[in-house]
Amino acid sequence: MNINNIIQTRKNFINLISDLDIDQLNQIPEGYNNNIIWNFGHIIVTQQLLCNKFSGLPLLIDEDILDAFRKGSKPEKKSAVKSWKS
Repeated sequence: MNINNIIQTRKNFINLISDLDIDQLNQIPEGYNNNIIWNFGHIIVTQQLLCNKFSGLPLLIDEDILDAFRKGSKPEKKSAVKSWKS
């Protein structure tokens, strides 16, 4: 796998959720613990841990993002992003 695969995967995911508004992104379906925003953040955090941290490279995300979206976490508050598409 090369960086182009990772970039394309992220583009595909963004395209998949691009028509959702902030309330839909924050919705936690009944029977689930996380919303779409958390899942997207978790994808980014997991990639950073697997590709960077465990390889001895520096993380390219802030520690607070790592803590908010790592395995075992859940959304503590709704995202307040006004326009996540820009």
